[in-house]
Amino acid sequence: MALTQLFNFTKSKKKKVFIVGTGRSGTHLLARTLGSAKEVDAHIESNKYFKLLTNAAIHKNTNDRQSLVKLIREYDSFMNQSKKRIVLDKTHPNLWLIDEINSEISNLYFVGIKRNLYATVNSMLRHEGVLKWYTTLDLDVPNDFLGINELNMHYFKDLPLEAKCALRWKSHQQKLEEAVVKYENFILVDYEDFYNDIGSVLRKINDFVDEDLFYTVEKLNQGGDIKWQQQLSAEQIKNIDAVVKEI
Repeated sequence: MALTQLFNFTKSKKKKVFIVGTGRSGTHLLARTLGSAKEVDAHIESNKYFKLLTNAAIHKNTNDRQSLVKLIREYDSFMNQSKKRIVLDKTHPNLWLIDEINSEISNLYFVGIKRNLYATVNSMLRHEGVLKWYTTLDLDVPNDFLGINELNMHYFKDLPLEAKCALRWKSHQQKLEEAVVKYENFILVDYEDFYNDIGSVLRKINDFVDEDLFYTVEKLNQGGDIKWQQQLSAEQIKNIDAVVKEI
C-alpha cells in the first residue's frame, strides 16, 4: 500500500514535472526550455530544496526513510503553493529518488534526458561543481550517484578522472533506461535532438503531459554537441572506453 493511502493526503490537481539525469547532460537546458511556457512555474535548482534533495539522493542508502519521506512531502507542499497549474522541478539527482517521489507526489511526470557519453564526460571535466564530489565523498564505498559498485569500489579512487566521470555517466544511463521500462510516468529525451530535431522533443513532451504548450527555444552554440571531439585526447577516450565497456 502506498504511503499516500496510509496517510490519506490530499492529492494536488497541479501537474508536477520532474527533470532528471546526470550532471552536464542538458538538464538545465531542458528545464529552461520547458520553463519558458507561460503555464509552467519552473524551479531550477531551488535555493531552498536543491541541496537537501541532492544530498538525500546521493546518500540514499544511509538515509532514514522517514526523514526522506518528510523532505519529499515538504517539497510537494512547497510546489503546491504555485499559482500556476504546471510546476516544474530541476533537481537532476532525483533520478535516484523516483520510487519515493512516486509514492508521495500525485499527478507526476518524469522527463529524463540523456547525452552522448564523450560529450557528457568532456563537460564534466570542465565543471567545478561536478568534480567536487570526487573530493567530498568517500570513493571506496558503493554509491550509485558516482557509479561506484561492489566490483569497482576497490580501485575506483585510483582511476583517471575521465574514467570516474564515465562510470558516473554509465550508472545514470542504466538508471534512465530502467526507469523508462519500469514507470509509465517517465519518458526519456536525447540532448543531441536539441540540435537535430528540437520540434520532435517538444511534441513528445507535450503529448506526454497532455498539454499544448508553446516554448521559447534557445539558440545553441554551434558545434556544442561535438566539441568533445576536439577537446578529449586519445588517451582520455581510451580510458573512458575501458571502464564503460567492462562487464
